[in-house]
Amino acid sequence: MNLESLGWVDGLALLGLAVSFVIGLWRGLVFELMSIAGWIVAYLLAQRYSPSMAGWLPIGAPGSALNLIASLVLLFVIALFVWALLSWLLQKAISASPLRPVDRVLGGVFGLLRALVIGLVLVSGIRLTPLAGSTDWQASRAVQGLGLVLEQIQPWLPDAVARHLRAAAAGHLSSAQKG
Repeated sequence: MNLESLGWVDGLALLGLAVSFVIGLWRGLVFELMSIAGWIVAYLLAQRYSPSMAGWLPIGAPGSALNLIASLVLLFVIALFVWALLSWLLQKAISASPLRPVDRVLGGVFGLLRALVIGLVLVSGIRLTPLAGSTDWQASRAVQGLGLVLEQIQPWLPDAVARHLRAAAAGHLSSAQKG
């Protein structure tokens, strides 16, 4: 593969892949998984307990949207902070064990998978915009590869999403064939 023949879209895709890989290597698999779990747990806890906490906050009128949003944000941040402390402690325990190299390598693999998912989300979104019709976008090898992956996973996507992606892909294929 000749790097000089890569367009800016492919360059950004490679940069994103490399950055995600390095972050995964640096943080390790356990910390990466704990981070994702932390966001989910913080969201669920905030959703569950913010109505109860809203009455205790002196922000906005009791029961108002501002009061509920403030309690939701506060609980989310507190839960995320506590989870981050637990993640840090777990990471320190793994760093002191012989599992550290394995954790780091698996973190790099996780980083590659994260980059793939981010790429799929970006390609899915951009397919629905005029940018998908640009020559740089259509010439991108990364976009073509991610498009093939999207075609393969469409049976597992929600029907509305898959329908929009098929329509967007068909629209850009027909406009590319006309030009």
